[in-house]
Amino acid sequence: MVRFRWEALRSLALFLTVVLLCVSFRFDARGADVSPGIVSQVPFARGPLADPLISGGVPAFTNDDCGGAYPAARANDDDYGTQWRSCNATPSPSRPVWLAYDLSSVPADHRGKVLAVWYNDPATSPYDHRLINNVGYNIPATYSLEANSAPGGALPGTGWVQLAAVSGNSYHSRQHLVDLTRSNWLRMSVSASDGSSQNFNVSLNLDLHDASAGADDDWIFYGDSITQDGMSHDPLQGSGGGGTWAQLIRASNPGHFPIAEDAGVGGFVSGDGATRLGTWLQLFAGRYVALSYGTNDANTAGAGDPGIAQTFYDNYVSMVQAVLAAGKVPIVPTVPWARTANVRANGPVLNQQIQKLYSNFSQVVRGPDLWSFFESNQSLISADNLHPTAAGYVAFRKAWATAMTAAVYQAPCTSLTGPGIAPPSVVPSGLEGFHAAWYGQSGYQSLCPGARSTAVVAYYNSGSRGWVAGRLGEVAYLGTWNPLPGQDQPSLLGGDGTNGSPNTGWPRYNRVALQPASYVGPGQVAWFQFTVQAPTAPGRYTLAIRPLIEGAQWMEDYGVFWLVTVLNPDGSPPG
Repeated sequence: MVRFRWEALRSLALFLTVVLLCVSFRFDARGADVSPGIVSQVPFARGPLADPLISGGVPAFTNDDCGGAYPAARANDDDYGTQWRSCNATPSPSRPVWLAYDLSSVPADHRGKVLAVWYNDPATSPYDHRLINNVGYNIPATYSLEANSAPGGALPGTGWVQLAAVSGNSYHSRQHLVDLTRSNWLRMSVSASDGSSQNFNVSLNLDLHDASAGADDDWIFYGDSITQDGMSHDPLQGSGGGGTWAQLIRASNPGHFPIAEDAGVGGFVSGDGATRLGTWLQLFAGRYVALSYGTNDANTAGAGDPGIAQTFYDNYVSMVQAVLAAGKVPIVPTVPWARTANVRANGPVLNQQIQKLYSNFSQVVRGPDLWSFFESNQSLISADNLHPTAAGYVAFRKAWATAMTAAVYQAPCTSLTGPGIAPPSVVPSGLEGFHAAWYGQSGYQSLCPGARSTAVVAYYNSGSRGWVAGRLGEVAYLGTWNPLPGQDQPSLLGGDGTNGSPNTGWPRYNRVALQPASYVGPGQVAWFQFTVQAPTAPGRYTLAIRPLIEGAQWMEDYGVFWLVTVLNPDGSPPG
């Protein structure tokens, strides 16, 4: 297909907008992409690497356990309905309250890079109570994480080294990546608390995870009061619950016990999430980001309000783009069904926007279909006609666990294409003879073994002579080039089935693509398309190309190449 330059600009912009993620790139003098981490911009091509819990049941110590009523061991047992709590005195710089773990029994290779995460919820329900003028209950406001290399057994009195420090905190949970290499102890020391009358102490669970594979199996759930109450660390045992969401995941996916923060805030709408997400993500070291808003958007608008759809969609686009820009995986469920007239009228409109989001952002992982679930189980909606019942929250949590087990933990290898590389703002034109200027290309691929993918590259005819198909000395091809596989050499990524190349429909083993139209005149753009096939061996492969006029000359070398990452069969990146 050939278009005049102004048409090419419009068409290429549309192609890159709809098919590829819009990001900023840097170009060298020849126009080749030099932006690092192109492939990593598409974060969901595999399930999570495990971050094993290493603190469960290890010896725990404290200087305040309310006279034995709330012992330190409550902070790292398997019951998140109980917490360690101090109560003898409000923590202060002169009398900090601390909790310490003896990790000497944990193998040293599992306590190097560690993710420390503490949970105060459900004592305090909102992620940040100050945002809705609620009170907090025994939240660590000023604290530090400290390590000690002393032998295990007896609590060391000296030798503590600070690893992280926080002040002015009002969140009900936080996480920190720390280095415990050669350390046998970790201590959390709190010198100020955030709370309310009779609740200016400290109350929490503290988990430590082996993060040698990165904070990979690490999740956070942003949303409104339904998320706030449904994804908290209350095991909901009194309502027939099977534990926290992470415990449900562990039950169905042995070997995984994810970190999971509940970042719901009652009353929030999608605009609140869009406004604050950039700040929140700076606190989150992990990979998976759930975005679950819409109930309040629907319920606070008039029934059938036509103005809410675009605003809701724009807010979600803002949030998804922020998550992707941070290199994380966005997860979006549908807006849950509720009995109020406004939700029943507006919810389907908002869920149409969710479907549009799924279509326009292939990187979004689909969360549970909460609209269909609650519409089919209306008895699980409480008497306020908006929130789930206690049993409804149990079902809500199970729906999330079931959906993520299928979509993430047990998902097969998934091939993906990274963000495209936009054309330069200025290209040469009218040069005497045959010339070609690179004019943008599709992104690098992460492919499962044996998978195929179509690549696209545009070249602008910057010369004075046209390219004529079928005429030797005038027809334009893309040829294999240096450094890999080398000039006119066969490639492992494609070919015509000869000279050791796979048969992917190339014109020849060393000719990647033929000009797509019979004539490409000066000032016109040709969009070359070709197929690549991933080898069976995981690894990273390069295909360099250069345009040429067959039988006459090679045209300009802009350093154009494709980087193809062949994933392991389980979707994980190659070593």
